[in-house]
Amino acid sequence: MQRRGKPSQSNTSLFSQGEVSAVDKAVSGVRPRLRDLAKPTNAHRSSQGFRLFESFLTTFGLGVGDLHTLPSPRVVALASSFVEVSFEQEVPLDLVQAALTALGKRHARLRDCLGEAWRFCSEWKTWRGVRHRAPLPAAAAQAMLAVVFSFAAQSKSVQQRQHWLEFGLVFWITWAAFLRPGEGAVLQVEDFRFSLNGCISVFIRNPKTRRYCGSQAVLVTDPALLRYCRCVLGSRSNSPAPSGSAENAARAGQVFPFSYAVFSSRFASVRLAAGLPSIFTPASLRAGSATYALQCNTEVARIRLAGRWLSERTLLIYLQSALSVVHADELSAKTLGLSLLLPRGFENVMSLFPNSGPTSVGPGRYRFVPCDQPWPSLLTPVVAAM
Repeated sequence: MQRRGKPSQSNTSLFSQGEVSAVDKAVSGVRPRLRDLAKPTNAHRSSQGFRLFESFLTTFGLGVGDLHTLPSPRVVALASSFVEVSFEQEVPLDLVQAALTALGKRHARLRDCLGEAWRFCSEWKTWRGVRHRAPLPAAAAQAMLAVVFSFAAQSKSVQQRQHWLEFGLVFWITWAAFLRPGEGAVLQVEDFRFSLNGCISVFIRNPKTRRYCGSQAVLVTDPALLRYCRCVLGSRSNSPAPSGSAENAARAGQVFPFSYAVFSSRFASVRLAAGLPSIFTPASLRAGSATYALQCNTEVARIRLAGRWLSERTLLIYLQSALSVVHADELSAKTLGLSLLLPRGFENVMSLFPNSGPTSVGPGRYRFVPCDQPWPSLLTPVVAAM
């Protein structure tokens, strides 16, 4: 019986570049068919998966019997490509595993060529997590925050403006402190503690890793964010209470007094206004800020402590420097132009608050003292930080 947990090691580098190109070309044509064939039927799962693999091979003009005549590296590459295409087309993982199991049982001589494909199946959840956490480039985060400031300045009512400013605070602090989006969306005003040296300690309610670490807190040291935080939280006493359902009224103590669904909806509207694709979600903030800190030569150990990751192995899923560079290169001229307007938008928003001098951080006796921050502020141009 084949053991899935320990796939054999195969070398796919022997597969020639020309053959790889042929695989890629054929794969692009098979994608629509795989998803259609993966629809649930009454057929046995093993037979259905095997037929799915046979359909994949027909795009190359091959049958399962032809695999015995091919070099082993090519069989390895074909099986691995089958898993990758199935993932992209959202074919159920159990159907892909059934296909590989049936292939190994019916053609025992090919069993040793399936190790790489089984390894890809074991990484299926990791791929899904990486796709879900597409890192938001720093320039894209700047553009989105500039859009938030623009929406706040153009709001017709005081209440709408306050809600946009509060959303901007949650967005910014989630980026700067490596918060999970669910943690940032439920931050309470009473969770913020102003220290004598001007920094802010933010206590996290129900963190994901509370089972292992108990209560947790993060330290905010960005001077611009400190100034913005003090002004937004200080203006809440002058703003009307949130209207609507009793559920919204119960959230009056939150910095952004609405549900996570509302936060996610506003994130999507801001993303669209900034000219960004839908691959970026609220989860992209944590991955993007951690990757940006790494690109600014911050030690991995320091990033892990600041972001409260349990291990470096978990953190490495978020650190996607190459993917972040690719996304940054694909940013539109509109997005890049908005990112350059962030400093001006910040000052325009700060002008809405009376007595919002750059040295005032907390109540009267608290004066700002610059703190050591290992990565640049979001207001710093990205080119200068890289």
